Amino acid sequence: MHGAAGSIQHAVAYAIPDPHVERWLLLDSAAFKKALGQACTAPDLKCNRDRYKKLLIDAIRETGTSPLLGGMEHAREIVRYMDLDRLRKSDKSFGALLEELHARFRRWASA
Repeated sequence: MHGAAGSIQHAVAYAIPDPHVERWLLLDSAAFKKALGQACTAPDLKCNRDRYKKLLIDAIRETGTSPLLGGMEHAREIVRYMDLDRLRKSDKSFGALLEELHARFRRWASA
């Protein structure tokens, strides 16, 4: 590909969770329940990476499952069931990711 449309910057969408991706996985209790069989408690917004990692691990353990990779091995299934529109409206960081993805998709569709 040639020119600006072929550059890597047009193929990249930045997913920078604020504060951490583990929090994103706990935001939709219904999605967590569909993925793992038991709901979780959505965490408040306090920036402490280890805190969110622990909350995710604890929530997964409460389902009777061992979090072999810190819980991230369940991310795909949790995200599959997420109500993205509701999360877009309720979480600024997650909403920014979805807006960035939508913008990228629109650019790709018009190219």
